[in-house]
Amino acid sequence: MNSVPDLDRSFLALSHPVRRAILGRLAAGPATVGVASGGLGVSKPAVTKHLKVLEEAGVVSRSVSGRTHVLRLEPRALRDASSWLELHRGLWEAKFEAVEQHLRAEEETMSQTEQETVLHLEHRFAAPRERVFDAFVNPDVLRRWWAASPTWDTPTADVDAREGGSYRLSMRTDAGDVHTVSGEYREVRPPERLAYTWSWEEGPDPVMAGSEATLVEIDFVDDGGATLVRLTHSGFASEQVRDMHTQGWQGVLANLEARVFS
Repeated sequence: MNSVPDLDRSFLALSHPVRRAILGRLAAGPATVGVASGGLGVSKPAVTKHLKVLEEAGVVSRSVSGRTHVLRLEPRALRDASSWLELHRGLWEAKFEAVEQHLRAEEETMSQTEQETVLHLEHRFAAPRERVFDAFVNPDVLRRWWAASPTWDTPTADVDAREGGSYRLSMRTDAGDVHTVSGEYREVRPPERLAYTWSWEEGPDPVMAGSEATLVEIDFVDDGGATLVRLTHSGFASEQVRDMHTQGWQGVLANLEARVFS
C-alpha cells in the first residue's frame, strides 16, 4: 500500500467535484483533454490546475501524440485509497453496530419499564356511553361521585371539557384532608374518548404531590346498551405510585357506579 502522503494526494484528487467529474469520464476509457474536461463550466487554466493535481496524485496519466493529449485513468492509486476506506469503514461499522446495539438494549429496557408502570383498568356500567361520558365531564355529576372512598365527598369540580381546556377536581377525606388534581384536556371526543394530563396539587401521599404530570386516557366502548370504560393511566415514576393510583381509581369507579348508575 502507498504511504500516507500518497494517500493524501489521492484523497486530494477526489476532493473536488470537477476532478471527480473528469475521473468519471475517464472510467469509460481514455479520452482527450477536451473530451475529459469539456462542458464542466471551468476555464482552461482551471482545467490545467485540476489535471495537474490528478497527475501528481498518480490517478491520471497523460500521453502526447503531436498536439493531442490523451488522458488515461490509473486505478492503482484509487484502489489503494479504496482499500484504506474499506478498512476503516469496517472498523467504524463495528463501532456503530456496538452503539446501535447498546441503544436498542436501552430502548427495550426503557420500554419494558414504562409498560410495567402503566395502569390499565376496565369497568362496565349499565348505562349508555353518552351518560357515562357526561359523568366524566359534567361538573354537577362529578360532584356526586368523584372520590376514592364511599364516605368522601367532592368539594371542587371545575371543568372546561374541550381540547386545551383545563380541569380541577378535589376529594375530601373523612378527616377533612383535601386532595386536588388538575390538568389539561388533550382529547375530547364525546362520547368515545377522553385524554388529559394529571398533576397532584395536594396528593394523598407525599410521594405523589408535586410529581411530574402523568396521562389519563379513557375509551368509552358501547357494550350492547351498557358501557365498557377502558382506562389507561401512564407516566408513573414507579410501580409503587402506579399501585397507589390503581387503588384510587378502583374506588372512584366504584363510587361512580354506586352513586350515579346503581
